[in-house]
Amino acid sequence: MISDPYYHYNYVYFNANCNGSVIDPNEYNAICTRDLESIDSINVVQVPLQNKPALLRMLFNFHNDPRINRRIRLPFKSLWYPYYFSDSFSESKPYCFIFASTNYSFDYIDYLRKRYPNCKIVKVHRDLVKVSHNDPQYSEENMNRVFDLRLTIDRDEAKKYKLHYFDEIESKIDVGIDPNYPLTDVFFAGKAKDRLPKLIEAYDKFVSFGLKCDFFITHVSQKDQIYRKGITYSERYMPYLEMLYKSINARYMFDVNQEGAVGYTSRFLEAVIYNKPLITDNKAVRDTKFYKTGNILYYESVSDIDKTFFEKEVVDYQYDGEFSPLRLIEKVDSLLQQV
Repeated sequence: MISDPYYHYNYVYFNANCNGSVIDPNEYNAICTRDLESIDSINVVQVPLQNKPALLRMLFNFHNDPRINRRIRLPFKSLWYPYYFSDSFSESKPYCFIFASTNYSFDYIDYLRKRYPNCKIVKVHRDLVKVSHNDPQYSEENMNRVFDLRLTIDRDEAKKYKLHYFDEIESKIDVGIDPNYPLTDVFFAGKAKDRLPKLIEAYDKFVSFGLKCDFFITHVSQKDQIYRKGITYSERYMPYLEMLYKSINARYMFDVNQEGAVGYTSRFLEAVIYNKPLITDNKAVRDTKFYKTGNILYYESVSDIDKTFFEKEVVDYQYDGEFSPLRLIEKVDSLLQQV
């Protein structure tokens, strides 16, 4: 693992907090970036004003509440800009602001340019770039104007938009082993999207092998839900720490890739980081050193899943911090020397 690195900049990393205005250290993105929190030259901002008094944060959240601002656009939001993060770096260096979120207005980014004239501003796409395009301000033209550097986790989109590629990030944390391990044989949790038929087919396949399955599938209309004993349907996502606990306390993890995505998924990272065998249709994993361990079963069709995979001994992936967010900062720091 990288420790106490030297960077050319003081970094402020604006995280994409799934809970919006609530500070939750066990939320997905907060866990993913935890390695950054121990580095003096990196300040991770989970939510604006995170170190300010609760009353001040409550007023800020009210002023910026999207439900209110959809009805009436409240003025003077720029008054909050100086308080978004604490300027508390011990070493005097230029600033680099990394945005992993689309929740910050370009007006705020323009403010940072004026406040820190020598700064660099970077966008990291931890989802497909086309997802960012759902926000009108995040058009390609606007992003190319605003950001000095952009990186994406998707190889195809990196080529399409002429961006730099980076491996998806996740910090390793301590997750306990249940006294009743394993809780199940095969675990899956995720949004159905266009994957429900594949998920049902895979569930039936695993059960035919005599395996116990625990599938937690979200956002499936009641009329489309297909009942199986080990499948739970929900309109809400499972809290990430709970999902991670169930993943690590299952014998195998299962992953079905998002249509059109070409990059590492969270399930792949979790499998490698926590040394769990993985069944996946993600082509990108085949080019990694981790695939060569034999711990990963790649399939193109569910019918390709071979029962003999579940009879193998687990081999150590020899993970050495390759997906730590510190590697992302290291890459950004290097690329900025070329901008």
